[in-house]
Amino acid sequence: MAAPRDPAPDIILFDLGNVLLDWQPLRLYRKLFETEDQARWFCTQVCTLDWHTAHDRGTPMADNAKGLIAAYPDYEAEIRAWSGRWLDMFEGYVPDMPELVDELVTRGVPFREAHHAVGRLVSSLVADGRDLAGVTPADLAAADERFEAGDVSLVDPVG
Repeated sequence: MAAPRDPAPDIILFDLGNVLLDWQPLRLYRKLFETEDQARWFCTQVCTLDWHTAHDRGTPMADNAKGLIAAYPDYEAEIRAWSGRWLDMFEGYVPDMPELVDELVTRGVPFREAHHAVGRLVSSLVADGRDLAGVTPADLAAADERFEAGDVSLVDPVG
C-alpha cells in the first residue's frame, strides 16, 4: 500500500520572473532615469542580477539593500525602487507558459513541480540561445519526463 500523500500546502511560493511572467528590471529604471544609457548602467553596475539573486535565495530586500546603498548612496531612491516599484518590471506572461503549466497541472503534476519543469525548459532554451518557437519533443523530455511529444503544440506559436 502506498504511503498517504502529504496534504496540499496552504500557500505556494515561487519565482515569477522570466518563467511565467516577462520580467525586466530595465522597464522600471527607464522610468526613473533620463536616458537609456543611464538605466542600463544602473542595471548592470548597481542593481545587478547577481545582487538580485540574494532575494531569490531568501535575503530580505531591506537587508540586501543596505550594503548597496552604502556603496552607492547617491542612488538610494533608485535602489529602494526595486522593492517599492517591482511590479513596474513585469509586462505580461512569457508566451505559452500559462497554458503549459495548466496542462501539467491537469495531468496531476503539483503546481510547484510544473513551475520548475517549465523553468528548466526556459532556462535550457535561453542557454542555447533559442526561443520557444523551436521547442522539440527532446527539449521537453530533457526538462521533465512528464512532458509528452504532443506538448510541443502548447508552446508552438502557430500550433
